[in-house]
Amino acid sequence: MKIAITGANGHIGANLCRQLLEKGHRINALLYKDNRALKGLDLRLIKGDVMDTATLAELVKGCEIVMHLAAVISIGTKASDKQLIVNTNGTKNIIHACKKEGVRRLIHFSSIHAFEQRPLFDKLDESRKGVSEKGFNYDKSKYQSEQDVIKASKDGLDCVILNPTAVLGPFDFKPSLLGQSLLRLKNGALPALVPGGFDWVDVRDLASAAISAMHHGRMGEKYLIGGTYKSLKELVELISQITPIILPRINCSYPFALLGLPLFSLLSRLKKKEPLYTRMSLDTLKFSNHFVSHEKAEKELKYHSRPLEDTIRDSYAWFKENGYYEAD
Repeated sequence: MKIAITGANGHIGANLCRQLLEKGHRINALLYKDNRALKGLDLRLIKGDVMDTATLAELVKGCEIVMHLAAVISIGTKASDKQLIVNTNGTKNIIHACKKEGVRRLIHFSSIHAFEQRPLFDKLDESRKGVSEKGFNYDKSKYQSEQDVIKASKDGLDCVILNPTAVLGPFDFKPSLLGQSLLRLKNGALPALVPGGFDWVDVRDLASAAISAMHHGRMGEKYLIGGTYKSLKELVELISQITPIILPRINCSYPFALLGLPLFSLLSRLKKKEPLYTRMSLDTLKFSNHFVSHEKAEKELKYHSRPLEDTIRDSYAWFKENGYYEAD
């Protein structure tokens, strides 16, 4: 089968391309800048981005399936407006290309962030209402894009939506924001822990769910793809049992962490890196739902999530093997 993928050179895309190639599929991969994740893979690279309609037409031409992963992801404020514009308009552009070229099915990668998280201790499933207008631009962009995909499905385009939680795992070439956090822990560069936690999912399980959705997902349906909830403190403790790390020395309260945001922002500008924490990341951790359900995906996509311990172990093994940190 011939499959087009946007965001193919990202963390999820790198894993998805490898699994699809192992199954004998042919891939058109949209490449935006960095090609490290796709080097050596037998696929067709098409340079461009989701804002270029001509490039998208070339990307999806002759493809049965399109997987739309491309999105602007950032915890800072600089990319906030760009997130809303690119993530929503990019999705509209890919929908238009799929309709025009007669694509059989579009699989749209949304996010847990598209859902309202409160109440935090009630089960969150696909029936939960969408994030409000008071949400961060990234969250709103994911929700708005979902609405466009759902409308396209009602208009006749066969679409399936996946809503993953926080993604960890190997083949994280950039690395992703979460991959950078794992490396900061390893290098002793994460001095403080903040309140809250998240539901963590293995990128390989997410890729498998996407492949299953090609065949078994129901048109117009959403599927939450989650794993295990752990607080940041619990996650760090688990990591320390798997690999030697320098444990953060400080446990911040939420108000104290808010007071420290200007310092984190200043240090990030001096180092020209993403900040350790922002208001968005603090609120995301503190106000994330504790009981994300992936029962629907288990039933309809035959989805299963592996133990978080395996994900952590394999992530660090991959980082070490690929020179992201020196051997212990």
